[in-house]
Order: sequence, then structure tokens, then C-alpha cells
Amino acid sequence: ENTSFTQFTTSSDDVANILIRIQKNLDLSPESTKKLLDSMIGQEYRDALPLGFGDYWKVYDKVGFRELDEYHDVAIVVTPRGKTYIVSVLSSGAGTANIADLAKTLKNSLSE
Repeated sequence: ENTSFTQFTTSSDDVANILIRIQKNLDLSPESTKKLLDSMIGQEYRDALPLGFGDYWKVYDKVGFRELDEYHDVAIVVTPRGKTYIVSVLSSGAGTANIADLAKTLKNSLSE
């Protein structure tokens, strides 16, 4: 509802809805979903949400950034016990360290 391809804008809610659809395997074949998730967990920018959630949590994330002005990190996060959460952070001026700190706070407050 809040995404415009001509304006190149979206909302955290719209991105979260896309991640929910990916996690539930609603739009892609199982093979395509696996390839997408493998690419998300294997991408090189891991210094925001993945860093904050730590090594024992699986973080299938996608980042987007524009220089130092904007940094976005959205993820399907799976706890060591298999509980799944959707996290969508679109930020302006926050930087990766603050997003990692947010992930640490979320991790500490989520019950497994």
C-alpha cells in the first residue's frame, strides 16, 4: 500500500509483508524460495541485524543503503528453538551500529 516504484519509496510495513509472504512460501516455488533465502543469509552486509542477533540466530536479511544517509535492514529471524520473527528497519542517519543495538535489545526481550 505504501510502495511506489516510480518514487522509489516503500514502508517498513510493506517490506515486512513481503518477508511474511517469502517465509510462508506463498509466491515462489520451494526451490526458488530456498535460493532466495540462501542468498539472503549469505549476503556480505552482516553488520546490522545479523550482528545484533548473534551467531545462534538465523538472520535472512536484505539491506539497502544510500551512502551514509540511509541504511535499511529487513529480515526473517529464526531463533535457536525455531521461532520466527519478521524485523523491518528503515532508517535515516541511524547507521549499522544502532541497528545492531536494536537487534540486541529485541533479542533480549523476545521469549523463545
